[in-house]
Amino acid sequence: MSIEYITDIEGDLAYFQKVVGHSNVVRFDEEGRLDFMSNKPDDDDVYFVFGGDLFDKGLGDLKLMRLMMDFKERYPERVYYLLGNRDINKLRFRLEVGDGFDPPKPYWEPRGITYETYLSGRESNTVEKVKYLLKHTMNAPDSFEFRKKELGTDDEETVAASYLDTEPLVEYIKRGDIAVIIGDTIFVHGSLPEKGLNFIPDLKLEFCHKGGDEGKVPGRVVDSGDIREWVEGLNEFKDRAVEEYVKGEGNMGRALMAYQTTTGTAGKNVVVESWFSRGGLEAVEESVISLLKENNITRVCVGHKPVGDTPLSTRLSPTGPLLLLADTTR
Repeated sequence: MSIEYITDIEGDLAYFQKVVGHSNVVRFDEEGRLDFMSNKPDDDDVYFVFGGDLFDKGLGDLKLMRLMMDFKERYPERVYYLLGNRDINKLRFRLEVGDGFDPPKPYWEPRGITYETYLSGRESNTVEKVKYLLKHTMNAPDSFEFRKKELGTDDEETVAASYLDTEPLVEYIKRGDIAVIIGDTIFVHGSLPEKGLNFIPDLKLEFCHKGGDEGKVPGRVVDSGDIREWVEGLNEFKDRAVEEYVKGEGNMGRALMAYQTTTGTAGKNVVVESWFSRGGLEAVEESVISLLKENNITRVCVGHKPVGDTPLSTRLSPTGPLLLLADTTR
């Protein structure tokens, strides 16, 4: 079995092209589409996994999204991409930009500024609302200017409209997963925290939940100890939340948007929790290592937090599964 694993491209098309250029598994074909190096009958054991965070910090957000979806459509059982926080949070534009109300202050950032403070006397409009959300709630201060260049326009209303048109993004998220298991390897964007492992949130989960009290985070625990059952349930949760978002029903997909935040889940998520903090690796709970061993998981692949110029590999414990941290962005 061969798996090409790339994560946290964050809109940098040139970087992604460079990585693919060094790959022994994937390539760009004559039409510029992603493809596998070969398509022989025995290539069913060759996979591609993107680890999440496709958007925000480069000139290729829209093209990269199209490349990933096209690749997934042609190889649905061999191509997988995870949904990172920079992917899921873009769903917020449709709910937080509109006439008659201001975007909410980022409740998870005590020092975050309000939309009114951001305006500093400027006129409020759709463009300013999109810029505010990107810069002050999504940690993407240059994204708007990158999108201008990608679209080849100076018309800021056109650029703002490209964020508000969430239909292509919804199609991307529909095809993505929160967690993936291939053979004996599990892929998540952030990590597998003890309190998030085997937890599946309820659709009532609110993006404005203040966190802190784990008991107040609505959801259920898969008590069978079967990690594959949990991964299936977690991805089904994503599907149901996206369906609500599309139909404008129930909680309007806010549960999925909440799941990619520490405060919204009291840390019970696998998207933004990380074992890499302040330049070092935190100890992994023994219960997590034991559960992985019981499920014959020998490798864990994550991204989300930059670890340097090259991926970092280690073991969760001296005899535990191999851990690969592969976010090399800056």
